[in-house]
Amino acid sequence: MGNPAVLFFLIMFVIGTDTFLISPLIPTLQDLFHISTGMSGWMMGAYALGYALFALIAGPLSDGWDRKKVMLGGIICFAVSTILCGFATGFWSMFLFRFLAGVSAAFTSPQVWAAIPALFPPQRIAKVLGTTAQASPYRRRSAYRSATGSPLPIGRTRSSRSEHARRCLQRSSTSLYPS
Repeated sequence: MGNPAVLFFLIMFVIGTDTFLISPLIPTLQDLFHISTGMSGWMMGAYALGYALFALIAGPLSDGWDRKKVMLGGIICFAVSTILCGFATGFWSMFLFRFLAGVSAAFTSPQVWAAIPALFPPQRIAKVLGTTAQASPYRRRSAYRSATGSPLPIGRTRSSRSEHARRCLQRSSTSLYPS
């Protein structure tokens, strides 16, 4: 790949997206693994836990190592553990694979941020850092919110959402307690 800025953006996009990738699948996985709602939330939390625990040591630990090898190893482990999530046979195997994906992401992300000042001239560093930071789902949502005042780019406006919710509640209460 000719432009490392594009590669860094893609790495952070994949890592950031994987954080929330499992959210829409939780109800399906809950039924598949026969687990409670509380337990199913840990499938998402496992990734965050692995990332949080190892982010504290991954950056300082990898400072003494070859940055390119650590980034490559992190991406390979990340890809393998994410693919293994598709083969999980139960809650604990899914938890383990999600945890390992988080650990791998924790080793990869610091390499991206540390490589940018090392690879780009001073006048381009801020632009590449800003572009790469936009790959995060958190950044995309907050940028949309700043521009439009709406928390998400999909769905109804706030007033129509609340009207829709009121009608749904009204329908469900009349079906539960017929007159």
